Amino acid sequence: MKCPIFRHAEMSLGTPYLTEGSDCLKEECAWWYKNNERCAVLTLAQGQVYLHKVLLSIENKMPHAGQFLK
Repeated sequence: MKCPIFRHAEMSLGTPYLTEGSDCLKEECAWWYKNNERCAVLTLAQGQVYLHKVLLSIENKMPHAGQFLK
């Protein structure tokens, strides 16, 4: 796995692409999260995706503004 911290987003003629980063150091890296045995950056991103899905499900269950008006 390539280290997500060292991957830089760049713009080239309006098209975004990612440059190659260095290899993940795993346990030797300060960003390594022992509980998940995963990079903390990836763990945070995964948590954000989960929260986004939860918020979307809440939004879908909410009644619409004019639903209860006669």
